[in-house]
Amino acid sequence: MWNHKVTVEIRECMENFIDLICKDLESGTRMRMTFLHALTNFQETLCLWDILRFISTINSMPWICVRDFNKILFHWEKIGKREEENYRMGAFRELLADCSLMKGESKDCAFTWSNNRKGEALVKKRLDRVLCNSEWRVLFLNAEAYALPAIGSNHSQIILSTSPAWKRSRKELKFEAFWLEDPECSKIVKDVWGDQQDSELNFMDKTQKVTLALTSWSRRKFSNASKQI
Repeated sequence: MWNHKVTVEIRECMENFIDLICKDLESGTRMRMTFLHALTNFQETLCLWDILRFISTINSMPWICVRDFNKILFHWEKIGKREEENYRMGAFRELLADCSLMKGESKDCAFTWSNNRKGEALVKKRLDRVLCNSEWRVLFLNAEAYALPAIGSNHSQIILSTSPAWKRSRKELKFEAFWLEDPECSKIVKDVWGDQQDSELNFMDKTQKVTLALTSWSRRKFSNASKQI
């Protein structure tokens, strides 16, 4: 549901990059938001990062960058196969330093991308993240980012809440890919999400309800799965 108390002005829009200015009409607060999807080609990624560097030189507002940077910052942000090249990680860390950006720690999923293979061929990385400047962080001290389980994609969705109010469960939902083979899984998601009694709930509240429903269902459905294996 769109918030009519907020206006959005798109400053730049490309195939894998959107830069916009968001304004709260009640407080008059303005901030810059940049969404990107970096390409796998390293040289093309560097060109995209140069755009971010240019934005940092002209920007004077709270600024946040979100989504797939397609690079990791440290070795522990990847598991599987060979280690990431140091020069690629170094270039990413240099970008953060040049743009005065800091990383916001996403909660729940430790890795936000997977090649969805099995055994030794499995690779997981933390490619999707939230970066912000100090002005944005001061403006939204309680902001939290959540990396949701990847469903129907090899990337996790990143949900950013500037004023989180819902209570998180102690144990996170571990979504198993084989659940998608069971028609009950998709039915639960559709039924809970489309419940007319909860039509006024926001995205985060609905996500929590779906998480709780899937957790309860998986415990009933697959409680003896490990024993059967």
